[in-house]
Amino acid sequence: MNLHFEEFTGINGARLGIATLDAEKSLNALTLPMINALQDRLDAWAREPQVVCVLLRGNGAKAFCAGGEVRSLVEACRAHPGEVPPLAAQFFAAEYRLDFNLHTYPKPLLCWGHGYVLGGGMGLLQGASTRIVTPSSRLAMPEISIGLYPDVGASWFLSRLPGKLGLFLGLTGAHMNARDAIDLGLADRFLLDGQQDDLIEGLLQLNWQEQTEMQLNSLLKALQQEALPQLPEAQWLPRREKIDEWLDVSDVRCAWKALSLLVDHPRSADRPGSQDHGRRLTADGAPGLGANRPSAAFVLGRCVPHGIHPEPQLLPPSGVQRRRAGTVDRQGPQASLALAGHQSCARSGSGGAFPQGVGGAASVGGFVQ
Repeated sequence: MNLHFEEFTGINGARLGIATLDAEKSLNALTLPMINALQDRLDAWAREPQVVCVLLRGNGAKAFCAGGEVRSLVEACRAHPGEVPPLAAQFFAAEYRLDFNLHTYPKPLLCWGHGYVLGGGMGLLQGASTRIVTPSSRLAMPEISIGLYPDVGASWFLSRLPGKLGLFLGLTGAHMNARDAIDLGLADRFLLDGQQDDLIEGLLQLNWQEQTEMQLNSLLKALQQEALPQLPEAQWLPRREKIDEWLDVSDVRCAWKALSLLVDHPRSADRPGSQDHGRRLTADGAPGLGANRPSAAFVLGRCVPHGIHPEPQLLPPSGVQRRRAGTVDRQGPQASLALAGHQSCARSGSGGAFPQGVGGAASVGGFVQ
């Protein structure tokens, strides 16, 4: 199943649950059995009083999770031309339901986002109450390069980034390092790749019977202080002003055209410190710029700038709250998986790139418990 679970007992009998994605050769890409098994175990841990905290991590040095395992989905689509294959409907419904449940998990949930954290991996990371990145972290929503829109709640978390950065990252699939993720509010803590054992040992030593939030914060803060000298330089926030200027256009078609021009920018004109050099750096850091996906860009442009919320029938039960580092964000339930935005966009003229059935199934899967 490429997934395994462990429980460790700390002081006073408190237990730490650890879920490990274990498909190293595929960069821990998610399959439907993995998603279902993870959902079942998280539900069980949520009901178990002695399990006080959960850590979600990935095996191997290269990636926490590089997204969904799309090869089988592509094969299923080819076997069912013109319709939504049962595997695709089941996969996306289960994935989005899992993401939503992570956003509303009732116990502290830490996610160790080392290496590649792409697509579906971002969905897992962004749902955690404490999102940890490391010097090796490379975060991205690269769906545009395969003709898909950024899903797993990206129309919510990308729309909340400063200026036009969310639209830029969605249209380009550009990678973010750990500093970018911290700066843009897509991660909570920066730790070294070698500090995971220290984190686990620290969690087992906490007194989970009182002042748990304060103790957890102190542990993470102390570990982060050791790691901060290795925090990489920011890539995207320093370029926000230029990116805002390039994307200060009337609609997403113009934004797509403006960004596409960066790909053709001549390298011979580059001089360090010049405007041309900044354009080239931006193009080099945005791999999706070379992908010709106008329909996917249109859907993204409809969802991200406005942070489209779910349609009323897809809202979660009232009273559900989203945890984030010891706080409650009451906007989260309605927006954490803004998949109705995808559904609305699919009906709004995307040129048939995304059948309504796919958008609809995904939306329902994201919110119906």
